[in-house]
Amino acid sequence: MSFFIYFFYAEAIFEVLPQLIKINFESGVIDELLFVDLPHESRFSSGLMMLEYGKAVQESVYEQLRVVREGQLRIIFTHDLKILSWEFCTRRHEELLPRQLVAPQVNQLVHAAQKYQTTMNGSKSDGFCAQDLLVNCNR
Repeated sequence: MSFFIYFFYAEAIFEVLPQLIKINFESGVIDELLFVDLPHESRFSSGLMMLEYGKAVQESVYEQLRVVREGQLRIIFTHDLKILSWEFCTRRHEELLPRQLVAPQVNQLVHAAQKYQTTMNGSKSDGFCAQDLLVNCNR
């Protein structure tokens, strides 16, 4: 679970990780998911081992939202296989909303656009009522 915390905070020492995880889940996160490709393993003369994942996907699940981040993951382990550092570099991210949450707003926008088009087509002048358009857009 510490991967997400290190991911969002520049550096977190292990004593504060439980508090950071608590704050994360109290903010509405329901679940954290991590999907990784096969790693490339490197060993250093100091005894440290590094796993690099060319493709890693981290997903935060909320009640009405999913945030998916795709990037590279690099984990460095001590000689006794404890995590020394966890680095996730995001290449891109998506915020996914349920259709039933977005559909009413899309319908309002379509209605406002149709009303605007009707106003423009029916008007002999080259102006329109901006206030009417704003009222329909801000519903």
